[in-house]
Amino acid sequence: SSSQSSAESFAQEVQTAGHEVGVLNSDDFSSLNSGYWVVFSGRYASHAAAARAAGAIAGAYPRRIA
Repeated sequence: SSSQSSAESFAQEVQTAGHEVGVLNSDDFSSLNSGYWVVFSGRYASHAAAARAAGAIAGAYPRRIA
């Protein structure tokens, strides 16, 4: 999302559904396009594990953040 409040609102919805999430500013991470607020959930040992977890959250997809 381009606004922090929108990302936080979505994060609250996802958290209410039973997932642990956080919100970060993409400007702080070189692996992300700048100018966005990102809702994230968890750290995973592999892309496959992240993809499986993302499947449980509508609109989610795995992305390496560095």
